Amino acid sequence: MEDAVPPRTLTLPDGARLLIRQVVPEDAPKLIAGFDELSAQSRIMRFLRAIDRLPDDDVRRYVTPDHHDHEALAAEILPDAPGAPPRPVGIAHWFRYATAPDRAELAVTIVDSAQRRGIGRLLLARLFEIAAARGIRRIEALVHPENRQMAGLLRCFGAVARRDEGLMLYDIVLNAAGGVRERAA
Repeated sequence: MEDAVPPRTLTLPDGARLLIRQVVPEDAPKLIAGFDELSAQSRIMRFLRAIDRLPDDDVRRYVTPDHHDHEALAAEILPDAPGAPPRPVGIAHWFRYATAPDRAELAVTIVDSAQRRGIGRLLLARLFEIAAARGIRRIEALVHPENRQMAGLLRCFGAVARRDEGLMLYDIVLNAAGGVRERAA
Protein backbone atom coordinates (compact mmCIF):
# COMPACT_ATOMS: atom_id res chain seq x y z
CA MET A 1 0.00 0.00 0.00
CA GLU A 2 1.26 3.48 -0.90
CA ASP A 3 1.59 6.33 1.57
CA ALA A 4 -1.45 8.39 2.42
CA VAL A 5 -2.01 11.51 0.36
CA PRO A 6 -2.51 14.63 2.46
CA PRO A 7 -5.83 16.43 2.03
CA ARG A 8 -5.85 19.75 0.18
CA THR A 9 -8.13 22.72 0.66
CA LEU A 10 -8.62 24.84 -2.45
CA THR A 11 -10.78 27.83 -3.29
CA LEU A 12 -13.36 27.55 -6.05
CA PRO A 13 -13.93 30.45 -8.47
CA ASP A 14 -17.10 31.35 -6.53
CA GLY A 15 -15.11 31.65 -3.29
CA ALA A 16 -16.27 28.39 -1.69
CA ARG A 17 -13.60 26.25 -0.03
CA LEU A 18 -13.18 22.75 -1.44
CA LEU A 19 -11.53 19.90 0.46
CA ILE A 20 -10.02 17.13 -1.66
CA ARG A 21 -9.05 14.03 0.31
CA GLN A 22 -8.64 10.29 -0.05
CA VAL A 23 -11.81 8.23 0.16
CA VAL A 24 -12.15 5.96 3.21
CA PRO A 25 -14.57 3.06 3.88
CA GLU A 26 -16.62 5.29 6.20
CA ASP A 27 -17.56 7.34 3.11
CA ALA A 28 -19.99 4.63 1.94
CA PRO A 29 -23.13 6.43 3.24
CA LYS A 30 -21.94 9.69 1.64
CA LEU A 31 -21.37 7.91 -1.66
CA ILE A 32 -24.88 6.46 -1.61
CA ALA A 33 -26.39 9.84 -0.68
CA GLY A 34 -24.45 11.49 -3.51
CA PHE A 35 -25.70 8.87 -5.96
CA ASP A 36 -29.26 9.56 -4.80
CA GLU A 37 -28.73 13.26 -5.63
CA LEU A 38 -27.91 12.48 -9.26
CA SER A 39 -30.64 12.99 -11.83
CA ALA A 40 -31.62 10.09 -14.08
CA GLN A 41 -29.75 11.82 -16.93
CA SER A 42 -26.58 12.25 -14.83
CA ARG A 43 -26.70 8.58 -13.90
CA ILE A 44 -26.87 7.59 -17.56
CA MET A 45 -23.98 9.94 -18.40
CA ARG A 46 -21.85 8.47 -15.58
CA PHE A 47 -22.76 4.76 -15.69
CA LEU A 48 -23.59 4.60 -19.43
CA ARG A 49 -27.00 3.10 -18.67
CA ALA A 50 -30.07 3.75 -16.56
CA ILE A 51 -29.42 2.74 -12.97
CA ASP A 52 -31.68 3.31 -9.96
CA ARG A 53 -29.40 2.05 -7.22
CA LEU A 54 -25.67 1.76 -6.76
CA PRO A 55 -24.90 -1.95 -6.22
CA ASP A 56 -23.40 -2.81 -2.83
CA ASP A 57 -20.34 -4.39 -4.46
CA ASP A 58 -19.65 -1.14 -6.34
CA VAL A 59 -20.04 0.91 -3.17
CA ARG A 60 -17.52 -1.32 -1.38
CA ARG A 61 -15.11 -1.20 -4.30
CA TYR A 62 -15.32 2.59 -4.63
CA VAL A 63 -14.66 3.30 -0.93
CA THR A 64 -11.81 0.82 -0.42
CA PRO A 65 -8.98 2.00 -2.64
CA ASP A 66 -5.66 0.24 -2.09
CA HIS A 67 -3.76 3.40 -3.15
CA HIS A 68 -1.67 1.45 -5.65
CA ASP A 69 -4.00 -0.18 -8.19
CA HIS A 70 -6.99 1.95 -7.22
CA GLU A 71 -7.05 5.51 -5.95
CA ALA A 72 -10.17 7.44 -5.02
CA LEU A 73 -10.55 11.06 -3.98
CA ALA A 74 -13.55 12.79 -2.44
CA ALA A 75 -14.47 16.44 -2.91
CA GLU A 76 -16.33 18.25 -0.14
CA ILE A 77 -17.47 21.86 0.18
CA LEU A 78 -16.34 23.19 3.54
CA PRO A 79 -19.02 25.03 5.51
CA ASP A 80 -18.86 28.69 6.45
CA ALA A 81 -20.48 27.97 9.82
CA PRO A 82 -18.13 26.59 12.48
CA GLY A 83 -18.94 23.02 13.47
CA ALA A 84 -21.12 22.33 10.42
CA PRO A 85 -20.19 19.21 8.45
CA PRO A 86 -18.64 19.44 4.98
CA ARG A 87 -20.97 18.77 2.04
CA PRO A 88 -19.85 15.87 -0.19
CA VAL A 89 -20.05 16.93 -3.84
CA GLY A 90 -17.86 14.58 -5.86
CA ILE A 91 -15.68 11.53 -6.20
CA ALA A 92 -13.03 10.53 -8.73
CA HIS A 93 -11.14 7.26 -9.17
CA TRP A 94 -8.56 5.59 -11.27
CA PHE A 95 -8.19 1.84 -11.56
CA ARG A 96 -4.86 0.52 -12.85
CA TYR A 97 -5.07 -2.04 -15.64
CA ALA A 98 -3.53 -5.37 -14.55
CA THR A 99 -2.28 -6.02 -18.09
CA ALA A 100 -0.77 -2.54 -18.52
CA PRO A 101 0.42 -1.25 -15.14
CA ASP A 102 1.31 2.21 -16.49
CA ARG A 103 -2.31 2.76 -17.63
CA ALA A 104 -5.54 3.31 -15.72
CA GLU A 105 -9.25 3.83 -16.24
CA LEU A 106 -10.83 7.01 -14.90
CA ALA A 107 -14.25 7.65 -13.38
CA VAL A 108 -15.54 10.92 -11.92
CA THR A 109 -18.91 12.03 -10.57
CA ILE A 110 -20.00 15.46 -9.37
CA VAL A 111 -23.49 15.82 -7.87
CA ASP A 112 -25.87 17.80 -10.07
CA SER A 113 -26.14 20.76 -7.69
CA ALA A 114 -22.35 21.25 -7.68
CA GLN A 115 -21.64 20.90 -11.41
CA ARG A 116 -20.12 23.76 -13.43
CA ARG A 117 -18.22 25.18 -10.45
CA GLY A 118 -14.72 23.95 -11.31
CA ILE A 119 -14.84 21.02 -8.88
CA GLY A 120 -14.24 18.34 -11.50
CA ARG A 121 -11.20 20.12 -12.87
CA LEU A 122 -9.58 20.52 -9.43
CA LEU A 123 -10.43 16.94 -8.47
CA LEU A 124 -8.97 15.50 -11.67
CA ALA A 125 -5.83 17.64 -11.47
CA ARG A 126 -5.12 16.18 -8.02
CA LEU A 127 -6.03 12.65 -9.11
CA PHE A 128 -3.69 12.89 -12.12
CA GLU A 129 -0.87 14.17 -9.91
CA ILE A 130 -1.24 11.13 -7.65
CA ALA A 131 -1.52 8.77 -10.63
CA ALA A 132 1.73 10.06 -12.11
CA ALA A 133 3.49 9.64 -8.76
CA ARG A 134 2.30 6.01 -8.74
CA GLY A 135 3.70 5.27 -12.20
CA ILE A 136 0.56 5.80 -14.27
CA ARG A 137 1.44 7.42 -17.60
CA ARG A 138 -1.86 7.16 -19.45
CA ILE A 139 -5.44 7.54 -18.22
CA GLU A 140 -8.49 6.48 -20.21
CA ALA A 141 -12.12 7.42 -19.74
CA LEU A 142 -15.09 5.82 -21.48
CA VAL A 143 -17.71 8.55 -21.91
CA HIS A 144 -21.29 8.69 -23.18
CA PRO A 145 -21.22 10.51 -26.56
CA GLU A 146 -23.78 13.06 -25.30
CA ASN A 147 -21.81 13.89 -22.14
CA ARG A 148 -20.51 17.27 -23.32
CA GLN A 149 -19.55 18.41 -19.82
CA MET A 150 -17.22 15.45 -19.29
CA ALA A 151 -15.84 15.77 -22.82
CA GLY A 152 -15.01 19.43 -22.19
CA LEU A 153 -13.44 18.65 -18.83
CA LEU A 154 -11.22 15.94 -20.30
CA ARG A 155 -10.19 18.18 -23.19
CA CYS A 156 -8.91 20.69 -20.59
CA PHE A 157 -6.33 18.03 -19.76
CA GLY A 158 -5.35 17.44 -23.39
CA ALA A 159 -7.50 14.34 -23.90
CA VAL A 160 -7.81 12.90 -27.37
CA ALA A 161 -11.07 11.11 -28.19
CA ARG A 162 -12.01 8.28 -30.50
CA ARG A 163 -15.19 6.27 -30.96
CA ASP A 164 -15.28 2.90 -29.26
CA GLU A 165 -18.38 0.74 -29.80
CA GLY A 166 -20.77 3.71 -29.79
CA LEU A 167 -19.08 5.44 -26.85
CA MET A 168 -16.20 7.90 -26.72
CA LEU A 169 -12.84 6.77 -25.37
CA TYR A 170 -10.71 9.67 -24.09
CA ASP A 171 -6.98 9.22 -23.64
CA ILE A 172 -4.85 11.48 -21.44
CA VAL A 173 -1.06 11.21 -21.29
CA LEU A 174 0.50 12.19 -17.96
CA ASN A 175 4.04 13.37 -17.44
CA ALA A 176 6.14 12.20 -14.51
CA ALA A 177 5.46 15.40 -12.56
CA GLY A 178 1.72 14.80 -12.61
CA GLY A 179 0.86 17.25 -15.32
CA VAL A 180 -0.58 16.33 -18.66
CA ARG A 181 1.16 16.42 -21.97
CA GLU A 182 -0.11 18.83 -24.59
CA ARG A 183 -1.73 16.01 -26.57
CA ALA A 184 -2.07 12.27 -26.11
CA ALA A 185 -0.44 10.29 -28.91
